[in-house]
Amino acid sequence: MFNFSRIHLSNSTILSFIMGIMLGIPFVYPSVPYYWFAFFVFFFAVLFFHKNLNFKKAFLVFFAMFISIISSFYGVSFGSYNIDPLRIAFTTAFFAFFIFGELVPDKAKLILGYVVSLNVISIAVIVAVIIIWPFKSGLLFFSMPELRLWGAPYFPDWPNFLAFMLSLAFLFNILVYKNNTMALVNISAALLTTSRTPLIAVAIVVLLFLFRRNKSIGRVFLKVVLLTFFAAIVVFMSGIVTDDFIARLLIVSDRATVYGHALAMIKASPLIGHGAVLFDSSVGLEKFASFHNSYLDITVRHGVLGLLIFLILIWPKSVAKEGLKSAYWGVVIFFLIAALFQNFFKHPHLIMMFSVILATRGIFR
Repeated sequence: MFNFSRIHLSNSTILSFIMGIMLGIPFVYPSVPYYWFAFFVFFFAVLFFHKNLNFKKAFLVFFAMFISIISSFYGVSFGSYNIDPLRIAFTTAFFAFFIFGELVPDKAKLILGYVVSLNVISIAVIVAVIIIWPFKSGLLFFSMPELRLWGAPYFPDWPNFLAFMLSLAFLFNILVYKNNTMALVNISAALLTTSRTPLIAVAIVVLLFLFRRNKSIGRVFLKVVLLTFFAAIVVFMSGIVTDDFIARLLIVSDRATVYGHALAMIKASPLIGHGAVLFDSSVGLEKFASFHNSYLDITVRHGVLGLLIFLILIWPKSVAKEGLKSAYWGVVIFFLIAALFQNFFKHPHLIMMFSVILATRGIFR
């Protein structure tokens, strides 16, 4: 019978792989933030794996949670916000997910399980496209909100968050596992979600290819990028791209409204923020559910003090001097840059994966 009280190395390796598979499935019910697979994996690691927590990180996490509670108290008492106590609990507990990487015994196997899971999802997205054929709407499929949601009934976290996860699998396959074929499947599925997040991953890979000495990385992929660029030029020249499509694709007024409102709220309470507020009519922001920026989100809720702690938690300071390969920095920078355009650090399974990446050494050497 399996003894959970003492997990041996061989068992920990298998369990780490299974946990990675589970983190690659963003199962949520009935809605965000109830990511039950992520919760199970986190509490399993806390209860059954040997704990070797870094004292400084643990202190920062508890301090961030303390600031979060103070922020919500301020929001309720002085901001007159009607904040659900359950939301306060989730917003405060969210910082605890940053310790997950310290608990995982076999981080390389967890990442492998995560990538395997997303490889399967990538194939499923492509199969769904073949069956549903959303391209019948033409290029507006990539720009009109109602058309972009073609996969929402079938896949969770559609489109931006799933696209982020597929792009992360693409980076691991092409930079770490050297599996260019699967990387191409990953990035194709990510682009088919209609999110623009995969373009960040593509840009990082191209830049790494151009600036590293060993240019064997991504030779096949670079050819695909060049062919895609050539095909895009042909499409533009053929007149298929309409003025409506260009206008919709380049619209930025919605983000300007959201960011402007976020900065106004930060100015109103710069030090500790407003607490676990919802970004809706309760704070004077209509028709928007998020500030679409992890850094603004943290600053609005927890102020500059909370943002400083958050930046310390997400910056890979401990490995900066270890000479890790560019693959490591490619993956980390993808997280940090993508968080400027969407609140990717809001979801527990993504925070947990990032904490594992920060604590990983072997697979990047």
